[in-house]
Amino acid sequence: MRSRRVHKALRRLKRRLPTGPPFDRTLDYLSAWNRLEYRPNVRSPRSLNELFLASKHGFKGDMALARRVTDKVEFKEWLAETPKWCQLIVPTLGVFDSLERCERRIFDRDTILKPTHMSGPVLIFDQTRTLFDDEKKRIRRWLRTDYYRRSREPNYKGIRKRLILEPVLFDKTGEPARDFKFLMVRGHCLFVQVDHDRFGEHAQQFYSPDWNLLGFAQAYPRHPEPIDRPAQLDAALDAASALARSFPLCRVDLYLLPDGAIKAGEITLFPHAGAEPFTPPEADLELGRKARALMPD
Repeated sequence: MRSRRVHKALRRLKRRLPTGPPFDRTLDYLSAWNRLEYRPNVRSPRSLNELFLASKHGFKGDMALARRVTDKVEFKEWLAETPKWCQLIVPTLGVFDSLERCERRIFDRDTILKPTHMSGPVLIFDQTRTLFDDEKKRIRRWLRTDYYRRSREPNYKGIRKRLILEPVLFDKTGEPARDFKFLMVRGHCLFVQVDHDRFGEHAQQFYSPDWNLLGFAQAYPRHPEPIDRPAQLDAALDAASALARSFPLCRVDLYLLPDGAIKAGEITLFPHAGAEPFTPPEADLELGRKARALMPD
């Protein structure tokens, strides 16, 4: 069983210890060991988590580009530089460096607010309510957070702390659109992760690129009922491959909308920091084997 005491101790150490490769790698390694419940082999990675951890520790790509696509504002600017990718851009309603500057814009329509320099946190608003005090505190906390220090992911180092406001993207039922996350290895899709009810009872599914439901889970419970193959799947696979071309190992997050449109959410270079167990555990090794087969020696 993972130790919460160790997890809390490592979080405190991340806040207190200096940043830089020796400290980052040591803290990463200890955190992964605690969370995965096996001692990760970064020098000769075999599992998928080990591959991401090794990529994080010895990143060989263009770090300036990695930081650019990590920043949620600059990611859209990067997409806009390639004409055929412009259609993938989620509209931006505003970019702000303080809560006060964005507060009056939040309720113009159904909106989603995100920190540009972090991974995960979001707030969704509709036009029927005001901003609660606890939400204001959370947003101000976002703007104080050094996510690089917290995550020790080098691509977050130096990213400007801002807020980005976007319209909510909806599925055909009127709920926020699902995330379709394409795990890419050298431009090839290893699997597609589908997140269900992300802002409620979060569950996940994993599919093969040809849309067979796979029998493992990670981070959240496995949603038992398969969904239909998306009409845009082939186009989404092509888009994910194109967006991932600069990164040998990454995840490309897309939204597949009811009108047939595809929108890009983000490129994630180190999903779960290479430290999220699979259920069953054997899936980690099997996915690592398949990923290594797609990589050059």
